[in-house]
Amino acid sequence: GELHLVFFKRLNPGSQLAPAFQVCLYPLGDALARQKEMRWQIIGAGLLVILAGFGASHFISARFSAPVERLAKDSAANVEQRERAEAALELTEQKYRSIFENAVEGIFLLAPDGRFLSANPALARIFGFQTPAELVSELDDPGYQL
Repeated sequence: GELHLVFFKRLNPGSQLAPAFQVCLYPLGDALARQKEMRWQIIGAGLLVILAGFGASHFISARFSAPVERLAKDSAANVEQRERAEAALELTEQKYRSIFENAVEGIFLLAPDGRFLSANPALARIFGFQTPAELVSELDDPGYQL
């Protein structure tokens, strides 16, 4: 009833005499028991390796994600700072536009070649034009024409 491993070998190959064999029987009970025992050891070692791998990957990912998280926070802070700066710039532009449009003195902006880029309503009235756009479109050499 016990399992055995059987090996046999012909002792007189090519002989005219009756064949002779060497037969070896090896019982497998102890080997199978050791195999089962080793199977559980291998499974246990494999589980330890897997758990160690998960732990190491968690540790490594935490170390690599920290700079990314810091970058995300810095980026959010930069976005907030940029939004505040853009709001302040818009407010400044509104103040400048209000001063430019409502001044009683004539204010203008010339290009390097001497053309009008813009003028306020007061300057247009001073030189007899209805609108600043009319002044800018009709005068191409303000230094000479005015």
